[in-house]
Amino acid sequence: MEKFCASCGKQLINPRQNENNSENVVIEKKETTASVGLIKQPIDPTSRLSGVGFEKYLLPGERVLFTTQGQVWSGNRKRHAHVTNRRLILYHREGVLLGLVKNEKLDEIDIRTIRRASLVEKGLITKKVVLNLDEMALEGDRGDIINLYNTIQSIRGSQ
Repeated sequence: MEKFCASCGKQLINPRQNENNSENVVIEKKETTASVGLIKQPIDPTSRLSGVGFEKYLLPGERVLFTTQGQVWSGNRKRHAHVTNRRLILYHREGVLLGLVKNEKLDEIDIRTIRRASLVEKGLITKKVVLNLDEMALEGDRGDIINLYNTIQSIRGSQ
């Protein structure tokens, strides 16, 4: 089994293989064009390919403060919720054409325009948490909805 130096990448020889020397012997590792691999190019932010997410829709100076781990229900659609320092973004991406090309759906709410936010827990045995923002209702995992509510309230309180 060959071993290589972590800092320089040179091949190390075990001292037991070389009885004449008490230290590891370093052999230069020659890099060929076959070992270089493929050239990676960044994906254009306006691309519909699968490697690009909702980040391309962020405004200058906008930063993501919270993202739900799972998806939340908004109406009859499941989406990921992202809270930035300015907006609540509901984003969904679905694969088309063997999953290589994506169709995207994005709804946004300016956090400054939210007048009413309420958190409602329903059910006796199976608990269901609903976050009502003005006329919109978001349902999902209890932890996600509570953290979403707390993040929105902290932003509303700081403005």
